[in-house]
Amino acid sequence: MITKYVFWFFPAITAIVSICYAHRGKGRTQVKLTVTGSVLLLLVGYALYAGTAGEALFVWGLAFALGASMVGDFFLSRGDDTFIHGVIGFFFAHAGYLSAFLVLGGFNLPILAVFSLALLLYLLLVLRPKIEDPLLFWAVCGYTAISALVIGAAFGTRQPLFIVGALLIALSDCIIAWNKFVRPVRYDELSILSTYYIAQISIGIGSWFLLSS
Repeated sequence: MITKYVFWFFPAITAIVSICYAHRGKGRTQVKLTVTGSVLLLLVGYALYAGTAGEALFVWGLAFALGASMVGDFFLSRGDDTFIHGVIGFFFAHAGYLSAFLVLGGFNLPILAVFSLALLLYLLLVLRPKIEDPLLFWAVCGYTAISALVIGAAFGTRQPLFIVGALLIALSDCIIAWNKFVRPVRYDELSILSTYYIAQISIGIGSWFLLSS
């Protein structure tokens, strides 16, 4: 029944509140973690309610991804000193998304090739000249590689909401990288948070569609 999706109004409204107060430092991290945490609870709660044991690897992959995202958010919110810790947290989040999507199918190889090339060019031509710390550069390299894999795996699921989610996560990450390493982006918080939240909610709702089928 379509009425059950009313539960997704909570993370959606919380996301809007987070975006509205993005310019304020106080409480911003807590609200951001609440959005991701609510998506996580809705995912696991519905999986337990539906009794979809056959999709256990998929569910736990997404749950791990959302949990790691919260860790990444926490470290990114602490400033430049813990930026690389945030990158590592989101690397593991991508590993969770990748494992979940691969449960549903393999890679879409043409898409994987296209986005691997696009992200590689963005990394080498745009970001590399701006990143002086070798450790940070290699961390960004690993993150870029797994981002391409997640997109290829998302297309392999043939689930539109997973595809939208993976693409928006990559877009959000590209904006973050440009904003940090190249030059400040106008309305950076609006563009970063809106793409990030829509991605998480899209993947969450897509998982409900899958678990309901």
